[in-house]
Amino acid sequence: MVEQYVARAQRLACLSENAFLADYGQVFRALPYIQGPAAQNATKIFELHRRYGRGTIDVVDNQLKAHAGVAQALTLPGTSLLAMINAPLGAAPTFKKPFEMEPPASVQAASNSGPVKERRIALALDHKKRRVVFDFGIE
Repeated sequence: MVEQYVARAQRLACLSENAFLADYGQVFRALPYIQGPAAQNATKIFELHRRYGRGTIDVVDNQLKAHAGVAQALTLPGTSLLAMINAPLGAAPTFKKPFEMEPPASVQAASNSGPVKERRIALALDHKKRRVVFDFGIE
């Protein structure tokens, strides 16, 4: 369990903001309840998680430095987090989301020469029921 905690902290420390928001979409549910512009608040939430990840990794890194010698490493119990991290099998493969390797949407759109179908979206606001009604039936 502690390995997953550290692995998650490492991932949070290295994620881009777009990847973070894609992985943790529940952030968008909280944004309406936080004062200020949603985009700035999303960035602040991302930075908070990145600081948490970096702080956790800094603690582990400092302990790895303190036990960097062979003699110190050999005295660690096999169930120690530091021993597990030092073991070659403890290394997790690097994984990137497919969209992190793609060019930005603006570049993709500019290179797309296919026809663009124009769509009209009609909607109405139902103030009494506090909802939006679309012409194709979704509320």
